[in-house]
Parts: sequence; C-alpha cells; structure tokens
Amino acid sequence: AADVTNRRLIVVDVSSLEIVEAINVSGFPYDLQYVSGRDELWVLNWAERVTGLITQVHGDNGTLAVIKNAMEKLTHTVTDVPLRHAIHSFHITDSCHLRDEERFGYVTHIEEPGIHEVDLAAREISRFIDLSSRGCHGTYGFTYSTGSDYGFVQCFTNEKKTLQAQYPIHMKTGTVINVLTVNTGLPHISPDGKYIVSLNEHVISALYVNEERTIQIGEPIKTSMSLSDATFIARDDGYDVYVTARDMSAVVLIHASPSGMETQKLLTDVGLSKKKDWDRVKRSIVTGCEYDARYLATPATAEDAVFIIDGQRQVVSGHAQKIRGAQALVWVSGE
Repeated sequence: AADVTNRRLIVVDVSSLEIVEAINVSGFPYDLQYVSGRDELWVLNWAERVTGLITQVHGDNGTLAVIKNAMEKLTHTVTDVPLRHAIHSFHITDSCHLRDEERFGYVTHIEEPGIHEVDLAAREISRFIDLSSRGCHGTYGFTYSTGSDYGFVQCFTNEKKTLQAQYPIHMKTGTVINVLTVNTGLPHISPDGKYIVSLNEHVISALYVNEERTIQIGEPIKTSMSLSDATFIARDDGYDVYVTARDMSAVVLIHASPSGMETQKLLTDVGLSKKKDWDRVKRSIVTGCEYDARYLATPATAEDAVFIIDGQRQVVSGHAQKIRGAQALVWVSGE
C-alpha cells in the first residue's frame, strides 16, 4: 500500500493481516504495478505531494522507481528509473500473470500526443507511438490486451483538452483501429484481455474482444456514484467486475459476459472512507495473485484499514488495521 503522506510503501502479510515492512521512496508514491515474471514492483512517484486524485490538471509530474525481489522477505531498496521527461501515468498489463515474452510497460503524457513504451528489462524508453495524426493531443489512460495485441488509450481530442475519445490501437504497428467517442473513460482490462471496462464519472462502459479479434461495444450502465476503480474475478462465462466509488463506501458488483453487463449486488460492509477523501481520492481495488486470486483488497481510510473481499463467496472476509491513508494497492504474491 502507498503511504503518500509519509513517502513510503507499507507491506502487509495478507495471511496474518500484519504490517511486515515499510519502504521509503524518494517521491510521493501514487501508483503501484507488480511484474510477476520479474518479481519487481514498479512505483509511480509524484514530484509534489498529492492529497487527491491526479487528473489532467496536474499535467506530467511523475517519475518511476523499481523494487527488485519484491516477494522475498528481506529489506528492500528502491532504484529510480531514468526517463527523458516527466510522465502522467504508467501501465503494466496483467501484473499477476505477465507472460515471459511480455517485456513492456506503457507511459502516458498529458502534454504529448501518444504513449511511450518502456522496456522493463533495460528500464528505458524503447519507442514512442505517435497518435497526433488521428487527432490526439495528450494521453492519460491506457490498458493492453495481450491476447489480441490491442492497446486502448484515452486521448484528448482538442488542444484545450476538453474533449476525449478512446483509441483502440494495434500495438505491433502502432496504427489506430478506431476512434470511440461513446466508450470513454479510464480503461480496465480483464486478465484474459477480452473485456475492457471503462469508468467515466457516472458511466460504466464495456468493450468485448471476441475470438476473431473484433471489438464489440456493450450497453453502458449509468449510476449516480462517482466511479473510481475496478478489478476482475473470473466467474462462469465471463468476469465479476468490482467497482469502487469516490463518494460512497460501497462496492458495486457487476457481471460481464459476451452478452453484456449486469449489476448483481452492492457490498456495503467494506469499510468507510474519510469524508475529506470523497470526490478527490481514488479508492483502489485490486485482485489477488496466484493462490490468492479469489480475493480482493480495498482501503478504508476512515478506519485506517485495508479490507479483504472473498470474490468466490462475494463477501468481506477480514481487514488489516493500522494502515493510515492508503491510496494505492498492489498484490505481490500468493505464496
């Protein structure tokens, strides 16, 4: 968990729900990504203290750092990753089951019309995918489907950055497949890469990539909640999608299948967020790795805790205490 206020990372043993380590970082940790194949934790640090949700207003002010041997029980150290420019966000696909041949992460920039590809082994920028010819003026959300080799990036489509669209991209060639104005928002992808669920303020929209790699647009779900984050648990013919909000403590459970999305239930016993955090702080939710793949975790800042949800039973199974102000979470190991 990222303890932004104290510029450190908190390591929690999920089996005992105890804090086992605190790792100091050079910046203010905002987002965490785990690379299972390399056993590395990548950290997006913000140059200035951020007390709320980072949006396009904050521009590009992020840096990257990496922690090696993340699963091992030792005193961890942090290594800064040299980049040419400050960044806005960093994305690694399917952090629990990254394929050996999958070697890249992706960086978005509010001030640049495309995305940079990061070689995870070399820890450097390997290429720039320029989207300016298709009217992109800046990027701030991205996800990647390994199965189809499609990327989905959220672009600003005017210089004032008041209009947005989602661009499906063929990652091998860097060509834009389509420009979607009806399926916008921050994209989240299922582990098999077939479902792309996007959160846009009060609208949950979904794309489905079928076996022929054709992109199907589903019927969106509208809600009064200010949507925050989403994660997936495999079930039946698709996935259960757990969605958090910034303005309420409940977690919405939606089932996504090739035929569309359906709201199933509302989990209301997942702990409370502090009132001051509402509407301005992302409430993260993450799925467990490997043997813990049935579990999810989400912070409850009002209770200084992280709550664990049993995805198979669809109920809260416990919580870890004495974790103050957690904003970002990552699940490192299931062993």
